[in-house]
Amino acid sequence: MQQLWLVTIPNNKKSPDTTYHAIVDNVVGSDNCRIHKFTIPPLVVGTLDSLIALSDDLNKINSQVENVVRKVERQYFDIKGSSAQALRVNDTPIETYFRNFSWDFARYQHQGRPLVDIVNQIQGLSSKIDEELKKLSLLYNEKVVNLGSLQRKKTINLSTSDFEDFLKPEQVNKLDLIDTPTLLTVFVVVPKALEKEFLDSYSSIGQDIAAYGGPDWSTNNAVGQDDGKYGSNIDRTRIKDSPVVPGSKNKVLEEGDSVLYTITILKGHYSAGRFVDDIFQAGTFVDYIEPTKHSFREKRFLIREFNYNHNRTTSLDDQIKEADNEVKQVKATITRWCKAHFGESYVAWVHLKVIRGFVESVLRYGLPLDFLSIFIEPNMKKEKYLKNLLLNTITRLHPTLITKKITLDPEEEEDMENLPFVCLQFNVIGVSSGV
Repeated sequence: MQQLWLVTIPNNKKSPDTTYHAIVDNVVGSDNCRIHKFTIPPLVVGTLDSLIALSDDLNKINSQVENVVRKVERQYFDIKGSSAQALRVNDTPIETYFRNFSWDFARYQHQGRPLVDIVNQIQGLSSKIDEELKKLSLLYNEKVVNLGSLQRKKTINLSTSDFEDFLKPEQVNKLDLIDTPTLLTVFVVVPKALEKEFLDSYSSIGQDIAAYGGPDWSTNNAVGQDDGKYGSNIDRTRIKDSPVVPGSKNKVLEEGDSVLYTITILKGHYSAGRFVDDIFQAGTFVDYIEPTKHSFREKRFLIREFNYNHNRTTSLDDQIKEADNEVKQVKATITRWCKAHFGESYVAWVHLKVIRGFVESVLRYGLPLDFLSIFIEPNMKKEKYLKNLLLNTITRLHPTLITKKITLDPEEEEDMENLPFVCLQFNVIGVSSGV
């Protein structure tokens, strides 16, 4: 069942069974098709203008509702995989649902209700399902992204991974890490190919950063005397060099194409304060850390300040396991939701098809309501032949339906709108097998 045709045929005051058997006897043959009779309840016809307006809207509304059904189906198979068990309609296989279709009077009460009210009910249900699906899909994507992010962390990157992800507390405790008002131990990520260059030059990088200038007392006998060479009168920047403490390097570990070292650097210095118009202006702190990072980066060495949470109770493996469980829980929720709401949206979609068949039948055959409604399950290998056979059979039964000469050339595309009877052709969602 790949495709169905919803066909209505006037009874011309004969019983529906007489019309049905006439169609079956002349059309079904050995393997042309299967035909399934169903009953459309006496829906409220309303005015001609309302029917015409509804007929114009139904095609667009059908596309919207069908799109939601397909979204639910697609989400289900995205979660469960293409080999998952087929979705069902109210715990019934889709083929069986169509072959035994009957109007759902409990859900779509029709007595005294304008057709547009039932259509609006179907639209509202479809929109609600669509919104719920969007929220579930967003939640699932968030969980998957979080899991992927944690799994990528499992592949250690010394430049970006958290220190907790590759340094155990006992390793950290063995490191000689300094953090005083003047000195700071930082970590340096060094490409293996540049390790020798780093070892040869690390203590001389950033030679224009740290200020080492001060009073030169090597030739001055006035040590401790007020000679004016103090405070803001001293040019500290007249001598500059690297803020890195020589000999402070320490190799921590290797990972992939990178090596991790620690070095100790000066944090900075305070410029001396001064009196301006008898008001003392406090000195300012001159930072060395950021300029040092920049200088090392120019050499392709990455400085990372140390930030380690000894109280982090869960390891990366634990976080991955927890995130994986969350993904599985959301997948299970979506699977249950899709199974329930696929049937609900599918029933709405098929009832919309039936309403459209009813509207087109009233507009084509007029009143009183007297027509047979059937689903034809065609053998797609005989599609052209079957349509010609159906056309000839119906026009022979009801010659008054012929409004113009119609021949369905097997080599040409037919126009179903030009047929003298109602025939709504549609692909069946959720089923791919033939007759």
